[in-house]
Amino acid sequence: KELSISGEPIFDQVLTYGHLNIHNQNLCTVPINPNHDQSLMEYCEVNSLALMAAAPLSMGLLSHNPPPFWHPASNSLKQACQEAARIAEGQNVNLPMLAILVALAHDAVGCTLLGMGCKTDVDNALAAVKRYTKVHDLEEKKLPDSKCATSGIKDNGKALRMQIQCKLASILSESEATVLQILFDESNGPFADIWHRNEQAWDGISEADNFWSGVDGGKEAAEIRMRVRSV
Repeated sequence: KELSISGEPIFDQVLTYGHLNIHNQNLCTVPINPNHDQSLMEYCEVNSLALMAAAPLSMGLLSHNPPPFWHPASNSLKQACQEAARIAEGQNVNLPMLAILVALAHDAVGCTLLGMGCKTDVDNALAAVKRYTKVHDLEEKKLPDSKCATSGIKDNGKALRMQIQCKLASILSESEATVLQILFDESNGPFADIWHRNEQAWDGISEADNFWSGVDGGKEAAEIRMRVRSV
């Protein structure tokens, strides 16, 4: 560990994962702590911190495949994502493509990190980026109200979701726009109950603790073994 005594900021960028996608906008809707009224995204913007958001496909949940067996999400969230996939398939919509476009739609995120496991995933991601460049072309004309909110704490992200739909409207097909509207429906959409119960995220710390509890000797013993191997 290192200690900075120069007075310079000790970090200038933040990386988060799984908190800005179709079913989870906690990056904009949850205060960074009980004593703040700012979301993490808003805090980063105000303090000139670069923000990187990973896992726009929610680590495989927002796809047309069954969820990975190891995924830490609740069964209800996994089922909601599978329902979202069925809705997309019913409209011949590529859900991963739509999910990537949604993740790209926020101005305050300087970098979106996406894991890809095959050539199809790479092609899909490249196609999404090429489509999204058209949004940037329109923004250069300084269209009004094109910037998305960095905080959705007061309305639990409702305005943010509406802004994302409006921002992507020029590049989405009619079927894609219809699917996105259904997925963002807070009353009858597949994630309506998830949002109501605040189950759109999972407890990564608890999941990590559960993982290490199954390792011989726990995390501390594993760290010692790794240090020995590196000598």
